[in-house]
Order: sequence, then C-alpha cells, then structure tokens
Amino acid sequence: MNTWISLIGKFIYTFIAAYLTFTLIDGVLFSIVALIALVGAVANYLIGDLAILPNYGNVVSAVANGLIAAVLAYITILFWPSTVLTITALAAYAIIVAVAEYFFHMYLESSDKVAPNTEEE
Repeated sequence: MNTWISLIGKFIYTFIAAYLTFTLIDGVLFSIVALIALVGAVANYLIGDLAILPNYGNVVSAVANGLIAAVLAYITILFWPSTVLTITALAAYAIIVAVAEYFFHMYLESSDKVAPNTEEE
C-alpha cells in the first residue's frame, strides 16, 4: 500500500515539474505533459529506485533519475511532431526532477514499508 502511495507522490511531483517546465516554458498541451509525467514516474521508479538507488546511493540515483526523465520526455515528445521541447525546458525539468528525487530517496531509505528498502523487519 505504501509503495502505491509513493508512486502516486512520485507522479505528482514529476507532473508538477513537467507542467512548470514544458507547459509554462514551451506551451506543451496538458495531456502530453500528463503522459510525460506518467512515463517518467514509472521509469524512474523501476530503474532509479529499484535498481540504481540500492546499488549506487542517493546522489547517483537522483542525478540518473533527472537524466532519465529528460531523455524519456524528449522521446515521448517525438510522437507529436508539431510539439517542440527546448533544451532550456529539458534541462530545467531534469534539475527539478533530480532535486525532488534526492529528497524522495531520503524518504524511501527511511521507510520500512516501501519496496526499495532492503532491510528485514
């Protein structure tokens, strides 16, 4: 249950980051921003939180999550040829996601009820 709550929280702050950067800077449609946030949140959870975080630590995982989110946003936007993302928006998105992930990982590491924690009860 707490893993699902964490995923919802991850989606919310990823969506806020995407909205602030892609909609306000580049004018991307709300529905596309929601899709970018969903893809980014799921990928960052599966790759960053389950694979990178336990093996390499918080800082490396947070930076990787920011980069993964930006790359996936760029790939996702390629399906809409009339929509453009600027380097400024992608960089701002990567930085916001990385900072948010850093603090989110501190929560994950302190919680004993979320999947990435490897400690036994």
